[in-house]
Amino acid sequence: MDFLAEYIQLAEANEWGKALPLIENIVSLNTNIGTSWFNYGVCLDALMRHSDASQAFLNAYHIDPDNYGAQYREFRSLALANDENGFKDFLSKEITEVPEIAALLLDDPVFANLLAKCSEYY
Repeated sequence: MDFLAEYIQLAEANEWGKALPLIENIVSLNTNIGTSWFNYGVCLDALMRHSDASQAFLNAYHIDPDNYGAQYREFRSLALANDENGFKDFLSKEITEVPEIAALLLDDPVFANLLAKCSEYY
């Protein structure tokens, strides 16, 4: 059975509950594949499990630090989880590496509330 093909089919059909055990299995088979962690985060976000999704996106980003999609989704999941401390911690680390990240986030209304509380970083 091709777990990835089945996961993709379920994800495209927005069958996230059915897709979750498949992506969990895929991640467990090899924890060093960033795209698997990213897809796991997408599934968790779709299930409104934003805190769990945040950890998955962070894992994807640590595996591939050039994956700015994972970086963005990490910020987004933290914001949707209303994790103010996690958001501040991630922002404080990322802004030293990529100073323009604050300006990019300011353009997205998803982050407005938390960025207002983090103005000391930008």
